[in-house]
Amino acid sequence: MANQQVDCNKSVKTKPNSITIKLWKYFNINPIHWSPNNHLHRLIKLIVIICLSLTIGYILNSSDYFKKVSFYLIRIFLLKVKLFWDWSYVGQNRCLLFNNQPSILIKQAKKDPQSVATVSLPNHLPFQCYSCQDLNKIKRLTLSAHSRDEIEDDILNKVPFIVSHENSSNISNPIQSWPIFSNANHSIEILSQIYSTLDDNHVCMFASNVQVTSPNQLFNNLNRQSKPWFANWENCASKSKKKIRQLYQRPDFLPNFIELTHPNWILASGSNFTAKRWKHIDLTKATKIGIVVQIIGHNGIRLTPRNECYRFGCDSIEITIKPSDFLIYNTMIWKLFYLPTNESLNLAFVLGGSHETY
Repeated sequence: MANQQVDCNKSVKTKPNSITIKLWKYFNINPIHWSPNNHLHRLIKLIVIICLSLTIGYILNSSDYFKKVSFYLIRIFLLKVKLFWDWSYVGQNRCLLFNNQPSILIKQAKKDPQSVATVSLPNHLPFQCYSCQDLNKIKRLTLSAHSRDEIEDDILNKVPFIVSHENSSNISNPIQSWPIFSNANHSIEILSQIYSTLDDNHVCMFASNVQVTSPNQLFNNLNRQSKPWFANWENCASKSKKKIRQLYQRPDFLPNFIELTHPNWILASGSNFTAKRWKHIDLTKATKIGIVVQIIGHNGIRLTPRNECYRFGCDSIEITIKPSDFLIYNTMIWKLFYLPTNESLNLAFVLGGSHETY
């Protein structure tokens, strides 16, 4: 019998067991190209990348400088994107897509009850939505014809309303003594002086058609050119809130339980800016009461019900506010949009407030 020679350098192929075959199928591994060394090398690279990412993230999170730089770059990126896609509405909705069927059924039932007789309508209405379900306009109250008790009742009942000074000759104008109102024609110069002493990070949610990122840059730009412009921003830092509060006083018709300690907003436009789209003002979640005060010019106002109330039949309502008008609304029910009018100067403040009954 001839002796058989065995090639020691040639690897002996063994048939994989059933467990190995199942693992290959589960992880989509091709056994022809599979190599333990290659996969170990890839695993090491993946671990190194994860460790570097975690390290960079920790550095960015622990350093105030890197935080400011990151937020600045993200804000610039979002402002550039907003020119092509208005993403601002996305953050205000609880759902990106929500079922609008209850609202459609309710409105259809009002027109033709028989058409939805066989369809079950929602029988549970959120408590706060009762105040807006049958509301179709914003009522005006005058200080001469309506008492402070009526104003207090509307606030507690979460009904939006306007306090107007028209036909109130025997009662002093609530904002007549405000520094910003008595110097309304020079309001831009006053604001420019205030923000020249503040850093850019003292404001939030800055938006403008002028390609700048802060009020200070905006006012410097307006000094060089006079093209139509608009801007709105929130004074979210303690220093900027206090600076702007020096320009107004607490309205004396507000009930004592209302606290005006929340961030305030400034809505401004000029040089006959013509708005085509409504601008959304998103007050912080801690702010329960919004007070829009028109200083000079006019603004179109739209109150849109939040998703939970919109689904139960509440509709948007619109009105135009004039100088010295106070619009008071509940932010838990309504979202605020405004539309600047075509005027040489338009200025309004939005004051944030709350009280313990909410």
